[in-house]
Order: sequence, then C-alpha cells, then structure tokens
Amino acid sequence: MHALMATSLPKNLLSTTNPMVGVTAQQWFALLRENQYSIDLEYLHRAVAISLAAPINSFFAARENRQHGPAIQATALTKDPIFILGHWRSGTTHLHYLMCEDPQFCAPNNYQASRPDIFLNGGETSLATKIANALGLIPKTRPMDEVKVDVDTVAEDEQGLFMHCGLSPIGGWLFPKNRQYYDKYLDFSVASDVEKSAWKESFHWFNKKISYRYPGQQLLLKSPPHTARIPLILELYPNAKFIHIQRHPFEVYRSFFYFYQKLVTMINLQRLSVEEVEETIISRYQLIYNSYFAHRSMIPKGNLVEIYYEDLEMDPLEQLEHIYCSLQLSDFIKSKPKISNYLETVKTYKKNSSSSLPPDLRDKLYTRWRLSFDNWRYEA
Repeated sequence: MHALMATSLPKNLLSTTNPMVGVTAQQWFALLRENQYSIDLEYLHRAVAISLAAPINSFFAARENRQHGPAIQATALTKDPIFILGHWRSGTTHLHYLMCEDPQFCAPNNYQASRPDIFLNGGETSLATKIANALGLIPKTRPMDEVKVDVDTVAEDEQGLFMHCGLSPIGGWLFPKNRQYYDKYLDFSVASDVEKSAWKESFHWFNKKISYRYPGQQLLLKSPPHTARIPLILELYPNAKFIHIQRHPFEVYRSFFYFYQKLVTMINLQRLSVEEVEETIISRYQLIYNSYFAHRSMIPKGNLVEIYYEDLEMDPLEQLEHIYCSLQLSDFIKSKPKISNYLETVKTYKKNSSSSLPPDLRDKLYTRWRLSFDNWRYEA
C-alpha cells in the first residue's frame, strides 16, 4: 500500500451531494437496467432518493419540451464552440472560471448541468432551489478543493450529457464495477455507430439549449473527456477552437486521487477500493492522452493553443492574453479589468497540500504516461 493513500476510502454515507437527483425516470431506470440494478446496500438510500425524484423530473421535462422544444431545435450556434481540454485536476476549472468572466462567452452552470432536461422553467431562482440552499443541501465549496461554488457557477457540460444520454465515463464513478464499460465513452473508439450518433445528437441538443438560454454568446465548454474526443467534436463543429492545459503528471495523479476520496465517494452507488481507484486513474489518463496526441493534428491550424498550468498559475493575465491572441478572440482588453477583479477574489486561495509519491508509483506513472512526459518535457 502506498504511503500517499489511506488503506480504504471514506464512504461519505450521509452526503447530500448527489447530482443524479436531477435525472429523468427514463434515463435513470435505463442506467439501472444497464447495471443490472446492482446497488451496494450501504448506498441504497442514494438510489432511493434518485428514484423518488426521477418521475418528478420527467413530468417537468415533458412540460419544458412542449414549451421550448421547437425553439431549441431552431436555435443556431452563431459561432462554433471553444473547448477547454485537459485531464481532471490540470487547471481546467480555474481557466474556465477566468474566461467566463468575459461576457462574450457562455457555459452551463451547476444547476443547468445537473438538470439538463428541466432548467429553463424556474431553475436557479425556483422556490425548491432556494429551500435547498437555505437547508444547506447545496454545497458552498467543491469538496475536493474548497473552491467556492453556487448554483449559477459555470460547470462542466459532461454532467449534463451523462444525465441526458448516459454515454459518459461518469457512469463508472456511480457504478465502478462496470467502469470498463463506461470507459469506452471517453474516446468512443470502440463504441458503436449508434452510440456515436446518439452522443453527437445529445451533445448538440444540449449546446443548442444553452445557446437558447444565452442568445448571442459563444459557448465556452470545459470537460476533461472532450480531450479524447477531437474527431467527434470536429464532425459537429469543424471550426471549433481548443485550449489545452497541461500539468505535471505526478501532480495530476496526486490531486485526482484526492478528488476520488472527496467527491466520487459522495456519489458512488457501489463500493470502491484503493486499488481500483489507482488503476482507474492510470488507465483513463492513458486512454485520454493516447487519443489526444493521436488526433490533435486534425485541428485546423490556428485553432489550438496549449498552455502549462504552472504558467497560468504564475501569470494568469499573460496566459489569457496569449490564448486570446493565438485563437484570434476579441475583447481581451475590454474584459481584462473584470478578470483582474476576479483574480483579486481568489488570491488568498490555497491549494491542498500533498505528500510525495512513493518511488514504485512514480516509476509506474512514468512508464504508462510516458507520452505526456515526453511531449511536455516534464521531469520524472
């Protein structure tokens, strides 16, 4: 057992943080069937809560579709989206928060990502949301890093995709016994044509719905699995722009293992072991970057910029100016004061402290993640 890790993971059985309470009955029971209704007993209360909420969500989803469905379908994206790529815990969230201070961009917020089918009617300002907030059921910080969040904080679109169509590696967080099945939805290389078409349809629908909610703004999307989906994304959005942020692989591993301890154990429906978490992190990172390095040359010239997390941390404004210039984005000078003000609010933020990795784990990571070390010239 590595000294970095505990001998077992916390169970967080009393956690009230479960985004699946926004799923519809159709999608929820499809997920249960897909996993043969295999819920470990200590997590049964989580599944019961989701099952009780799902029919209510379906009712409101049907009503919302009747009211807004035709308008959403008729919505056109005025510009192809911009995608922030990078593995979990590489600084993607920090970069997303910074750029979303610029009002020309839009992204789904936490409420919209956790309720993709029902967020147009009421949403963040609804009575139910206000009550949940007052009761402390909506976290004020992210459990893995204490970054401040609220219902209207920008979020990853991956959660919304999973809730709507189920074709996401997030399924492996809920049902870790079936992780390898859900891993195919990282890059879709072994997914069927039917699954690829369903994912693209769901993704485009969700993007149009967000654009319908924020007319005239350009989508700025952030999801680590998109790092492995460049071919699929370009099929939908041939002129999409991409920002990749890379961080030292050892730091990514340390931080992502902590992520599992703090967040995934608050939402899982089956038991997790330390050994399973280690292999999940290593194999998923490999899959993501094997795909990224194989396909990034498909991105049209001038539509990809790569930055280092370490540089963003040292001088965020300089890195943002570099991004805007490289991708020929407008209005950096106009948005710079607002971004600077945001930076002032987070300047006292302290990252989680972490232990050094044991030599055998470092060797394993270097061997299996060699592509990243070589491409970005990080030292092992």
